[in-house]
Amino acid sequence: MKTHIVKPNRIVEGLGAYITELDSFRPPMKFGVSPLSFTGTLELLFKQRQKSYFFKNNHELKQKVSREMHNFRTDTNVDSKETIVTLTFFFIVSFFILAITIGITDIYSLSIGQGSLILVVVSLPLLYLFFSYAVMNRRRVLGERHDEELKRSVQSLIDFGVQFVKNNDLNPDIFPIKLRHNDYDDLIYEKKGKNNYVGFLKK
Repeated sequence: MKTHIVKPNRIVEGLGAYITELDSFRPPMKFGVSPLSFTGTLELLFKQRQKSYFFKNNHELKQKVSREMHNFRTDTNVDSKETIVTLTFFFIVSFFILAITIGITDIYSLSIGQGSLILVVVSLPLLYLFFSYAVMNRRRVLGERHDEELKRSVQSLIDFGVQFVKNNDLNPDIFPIKLRHNDYDDLIYEKKGKNNYVGFLKK
């Protein structure tokens, strides 16, 4: 029977990816469908195996964080203000789509087929703009509503990481954690820009 050997480096790498993911749900929000930048989203995607490895070897901690995050994950409450703002923006975007399409079609005397093609071309970027705003606004509302829960969840992961690095005699400097906030304990921060930090677990 093979003995399962835990790889500490992969644990810390997976932990860092999970921390980055949860921290990105806290306000303020970045504009776009994803809470992270394009490069940040790609980096998390490439670290899915490490994150899965971390989950596999730290089931109790994963369950603890899941319980802490339960209200955030299951919150479907949408207040009237959020609905009105989102619908208003949708009608504005729809108006511009129709106005631009009709304007181009009339100016160049396009056929119905050509007008339909213009409608598609105009719709794609404007609808992406709408959905980016709508998703960002929903994340903002949830993030503000559950900010303390999110922060506690991240802090519990950091606490685990600090102890794990110490117990396994690892060098935390080789495990940078990308963050949008710098209000966690037991991290050393390097500021890279507005709401852009790299954190290192304290030795």
